[in-house]
Amino acid sequence: MKTNNSRDVASNILIIGNGRLAKHLIHWCTLLQQSVHHWHKHDNKALSLQNIDYVWLAISDNALVPFYQETLKPLLSGQKIVHFSGSLHHSDMISAHPLMTFSHKLYDLETYNKIYFGLTGAESLIEALPGFTNAFFKLRAEDKPLYHALCVASGNLPQLLWSETQPQFADLKVPPEAVKVFLQQSLTNFFSQGAQAVTGPIVRKDTTTITKNLSALEKVSLKLKNIYQSFLQG
Repeated sequence: MKTNNSRDVASNILIIGNGRLAKHLIHWCTLLQQSVHHWHKHDNKALSLQNIDYVWLAISDNALVPFYQETLKPLLSGQKIVHFSGSLHHSDMISAHPLMTFSHKLYDLETYNKIYFGLTGAESLIEALPGFTNAFFKLRAEDKPLYHALCVASGNLPQLLWSETQPQFADLKVPPEAVKVFLQQSLTNFFSQGAQAVTGPIVRKDTTTITKNLSALEKVSLKLKNIYQSFLQG
């Protein structure tokens, strides 16, 4: 893990995109008192790189290379190009992947400053994100597919699972706050104890309870039953 110590700020940064990440980056720069330009594909004005030093591409992975090749590259005159994909690598661009989940709600500066970046194509984060002092780690290009798969498995899949279980808890009249306390403590236990924190019938090999669990889930959600069964195969 490495950190940036420089507070040097590039005068002209253009953020391209209009999704969650783009909005967070714009807000983040505002909190850092760093002025940025903004453009997206539905903008009424033409894309211009005049007086731009850095271009930050906060767009979807499948649009990155086509947009770079067809739209951006013909306009370049020495600008540094940065994208934020955790899985994609392109030799013409620096990749600075924020290891964070971004909601529709913007964060405060303290939260943003805790974010680590996975860096490919540069030796320090200041080369990609001038003005940012976040910690970073280096990612080899060939490791990015696995790295991103781990990000999805650890960060997104649990939320998808919770989205399936919450309606079932609600149907049973379990208070949302009770579920929140349970899930938060489960996460706290994992980070303090690792795999030893895992409990429940699967760990105990309690086949009687497991059978009852599967039977109950089959009545309300085959998706949850299949997920449960997939962990029995480990």
